[in-house]
Amino acid sequence: MRDTLQAACDGLAIFIQSRMLTKAGSQVAVLMCGTATTDNDLHDETAASGDEQQYRYITVKHPFEHPSMDMLRSVANAASEAVPGPPGSSDVIDALAVALDALYKLIATNEALMNLRVSKRIVLVSNFADKVKADPDDAFKDTLVRKMLERAVVLDVVAAPLNRDRVGVSPASAYLVDALPQLRYILDRVPHRFHPAADAAELTGSFRSHDVSPTSVYSGTFSIGTECSINVVAPGATHELTLAREYRVADDQGDGEAVPEEERIKVYRYGKQLVPVSAEEEAYLSYAVARSIKLLGFVDADSIPRHHYMKDCWVMVPDKDDPSAHAALGALARAAARRGQVAIVRFVPTNRGAINVCVARPVDAAGGAGIHGAGAPPPHFVLNALPFAEDVRDFRFPSFAGEGADERAAETALEAARGLVEALQLRPASLGGGVKSDAEGASEAASAYADPCERLTPERTANPTLHAFLRMVADAALERRPPRKPGQDILFGALKAQGAPGGETAVVRDASAALRAAVPALGRPQSGEGKSALQRLPEDLHQRLADGFDAAQALQDASTQLLELVRDGEQKWNDADVQQVCGGQSF
Repeated sequence: MRDTLQAACDGLAIFIQSRMLTKAGSQVAVLMCGTATTDNDLHDETAASGDEQQYRYITVKHPFEHPSMDMLRSVANAASEAVPGPPGSSDVIDALAVALDALYKLIATNEALMNLRVSKRIVLVSNFADKVKADPDDAFKDTLVRKMLERAVVLDVVAAPLNRDRVGVSPASAYLVDALPQLRYILDRVPHRFHPAADAAELTGSFRSHDVSPTSVYSGTFSIGTECSINVVAPGATHELTLAREYRVADDQGDGEAVPEEERIKVYRYGKQLVPVSAEEEAYLSYAVARSIKLLGFVDADSIPRHHYMKDCWVMVPDKDDPSAHAALGALARAAARRGQVAIVRFVPTNRGAINVCVARPVDAAGGAGIHGAGAPPPHFVLNALPFAEDVRDFRFPSFAGEGADERAAETALEAARGLVEALQLRPASLGGGVKSDAEGASEAASAYADPCERLTPERTANPTLHAFLRMVADAALERRPPRKPGQDILFGALKAQGAPGGETAVVRDASAALRAAVPALGRPQSGEGKSALQRLPEDLHQRLADGFDAAQALQDASTQLLELVRDGEQKWNDADVQQVCGGQSF
């Protein structure tokens, strides 16, 4: 259980740190349920009225405040400072009520937060293995739903891995069966996101390190012929960062002096000549076209291969102030999706801008990636630019022209490959990681609650490099000595379970063996062909480590091999070889 708590604290610390770096004006509160003591306003209020049994074992560790070093330090150390022994039994629905009460009290003190467009969300992290009070007529849950909808609160639920030792006990299993339907009742009625975490790495990655707000690149009409138009907005679905550039005069003495922008001019290559074109000439000669989105027609979705998509993509949604646009665009998206077709549109984001021919793929599902439930996005289109004839390249790869390139694989090899593909499926993760319980109906309840989501989807896969960097920065800020090791990330956990040496499952091992038996020549790529023994030395070392050899023994073997090469005089030393082996360092 401590590993799960540590993973949750690590993820929350990364979230707080990101708010400190990118949104220092935001306000964050931290509540912990299942604590040995009780400290929250709702408990104090009910206790004052004579009922001391309500909202117990829920502690407000930090009230709403701007993220600070004290909050970061407190959260980062929460797992190590946890009181040993069994925690108190807390109701997750009560914990949600305490969080909502704290949020309402904050809104009452700040009129700007009453704006429904201001982002407000509650993140609930739990394994749902504690008892939940009965609510037969759903009155309490209906009150929570109504209050969340009034303030446009989004509920993020992170399903932590269940502690197998606790779930093995029948009462814990019974609590799981009881908690899931009650939470599902709330989720079905409010905007929410659901993150099932199969292990500690996924739990840490459930907290995004940063958020990017969309910026509209087009706001206008979506023209269908000459008689119909729909008011739409097209925010960019990607975010691009442009690095600052500095231009200097090139001369023999060095970089030269910087050239200010007003003294620079565009040039275009014409054969071997460079033709300068001023801004006035470029505006005069440019192809004048008005900004617009115009429908050209519909084609089958399968007729446009994915590799024809180019550069950025955009989301085309109805204008928020036009109810008729919601109805018209939603009907068009649903109709196209149910016919299995996509729209081809002519998209010009700005006046005198570049003309794009785009495929508009309909998104019909009310859920999909992102917010589910009430308040989920309506049907819409996603625009992807398609190539023109000048953009199409005919790459003649040597392997395409090899002998037997068109021959079909042997049936045995094909069947073995099917087995390997089946063995490596990233199947949907069930809540609790498939924990078996002796309580009747526990597995069915968990299965019915879990949303069908495959592991490693972009919405649930944190960037391990970014998380490791933020953890390093936090350790330096908190003066931790020595700093913590990054640990295993979500990608490594999936890789080890699916095929890393020594960690693959029996099904994967059997499928790989069957494929090697069906194709005898199949083996590891021989990337060392045409290289000297010295140049192959780093590859041999990496291969030994990948094969599971002891690191110290692998390094000893590599040093022995290097000494033998030097003594035998097999390789002529040169700077390139020395730098390749020594990582760019010189003797």
